[in-house]
Amino acid sequence: GEGQFQQALDTLAKALETLPNEHSLWRLRAELLVAAKKPTDAVTAALKVRELNPSDPISELLLGYCYEAAGDLANANAARDRAKRLAR
Repeated sequence: GEGQFQQALDTLAKALETLPNEHSLWRLRAELLVAAKKPTDAVTAALKVRELNPSDPISELLLGYCYEAAGDLANANAARDRAKRLAR
C-alpha cells in the first residue's frame, strides 16, 4: 500500500528460492512487477505462470494484463482470447 514494491519483490524472491515452481508466487511476482512499473519483467513472470499452469484461464488473463501494461496489445488480446477458450 505504500509503494514498497521492491521490498515486496525482494521478499518474494526468497520464497521463490524455496518454492520455485509455485505458480501463485509467480502470479504475485507478475502483479508486483506491473505495480513497480516493470512490465517487461512482469510478462516474463506471467509466462512462467502459464508454463506452470497451462490450462488455467486466470493465468492467461494475467498474461494479457502484463502484455497490456507493456504496451503489447496484440499479445494482450491473444492471451485474453486463449483465456476465453480455456474457460469453456
